[in-house]
Amino acid sequence: MEAARPSYVFVRILRHVDETCFPGEPLLDWKASRAHRNVRRNGVQKHRMTAPQSFCRIKDAVSGNTSIMRTLIKNFFKCGILGWCLEILFTALHSLQRRDMMLKGTTSLWMFPIYGAGCLLAPVFRLARRLSWPVRGSIYAGLILAGEYISGRFLKERNLCPWDYGKARWNIGRIIRLDYLPCWLVTGLFMERILGNRHQ
Repeated sequence: MEAARPSYVFVRILRHVDETCFPGEPLLDWKASRAHRNVRRNGVQKHRMTAPQSFCRIKDAVSGNTSIMRTLIKNFFKCGILGWCLEILFTALHSLQRRDMMLKGTTSLWMFPIYGAGCLLAPVFRLARRLSWPVRGSIYAGLILAGEYISGRFLKERNLCPWDYGKARWNIGRIIRLDYLPCWLVTGLFMERILGNRHQ
């Protein structure tokens, strides 16, 4: 019995991996390739597996993933910078309560990745686009508060948390303030506009 050719074994392995990773729609068109091989089997020219269209599909899939990652990174920096600017503005306005006309605004380097994580809300923006703005804003505010609590808890356990709401009346665990809910509602709607998903 003739041993299987290495090229045949390689093709079988490649097909198994393709159909396992992409069960619904494999990247390579194996049925068309097999039908083409059967047609050529009785002819003079043997089938040689050349599938430019299949490799175009692979290229498109890779390009699509690259585009998604590029957009995600871009939105991460957008949200990070936006969060920094809003926090500096918000803390500067707090100086008015102390009648400090120097209007110093403060933030922390730790806040950039926390604000940048707002890019993960992009799918939520798309799912909620048909809802009214009060409902959308409430959903965004709740998710932002949850993110603030998780990140604040993580930093506080390492004595790195740059904020402390212990003196506020409506604080939870000194990490979040429920009276800031309207502020996060407006911030969420603003982020929705910045990320450009409202009308998609």
